[in-house]
Amino acid sequence: MSPNNMFNLEKLIGRENFATWKFSVKTYLEHEDLWCCVEHPDDKPVDSSKDIKAKSKLILLLDPQNYVHVQECKTAKQVWENLQRAFDDNGLTRRVGLLKDLINTSLESSNSVEDYVSKIMNTAHKLRNIGFDVNDEWLGTLMLAGLPEEYKPMIMGLESSGVKISADSVKTKLIQEINTSKSSAFYTNSKKTGNNVHSVKPKGPRCYNCNKSGHFAKYCK
Repeated sequence: MSPNNMFNLEKLIGRENFATWKFSVKTYLEHEDLWCCVEHPDDKPVDSSKDIKAKSKLILLLDPQNYVHVQECKTAKQVWENLQRAFDDNGLTRRVGLLKDLINTSLESSNSVEDYVSKIMNTAHKLRNIGFDVNDEWLGTLMLAGLPEEYKPMIMGLESSGVKISADSVKTKLIQEINTSKSSAFYTNSKKTGNNVHSVKPKGPRCYNCNKSGHFAKYCK
């Protein structure tokens, strides 16, 4: 990954994006062979040049308002630990808030099916990151519970199919439903357009003198 690509990563703003920031930055440091500077025993020496690079990259991926948390840090590990203490909120209040978000998410309150699925999966990921176990079958069932009444036939179809309910199976089914609906709508619109074209009544022969329809040239006045 080039240095320029580093700046395509999101910057750490606060608790609201710490979970996703932590995941992406850890992956980035692993790719750069620098994660060893963060995750190592205290009694094990770290290559100083690597540590400087890792520390610099971590700090450059912070929103400037968060520099205060790392200004006194000497190593990449200290930077990481300070940020975890500041933003990795895994307390009861955080869990309750995320659970409320998860339960109250519905398709009707989302911009699209994709947005709905993304909200649920992201919230579940945040809960798992703070040590709260989210059962996959429960998550899939919750995803179905947030659908409006018109999706009832789909839910009944899933039930009768015998497929094990999971977040992934429900997500796949929802996307299939959307694609099917789009295809049906396209076919219907195309058919209507075709019918409109063929239903236009002919205007009769075209006159080559005046270029109007309804009479022949020899009868043109």
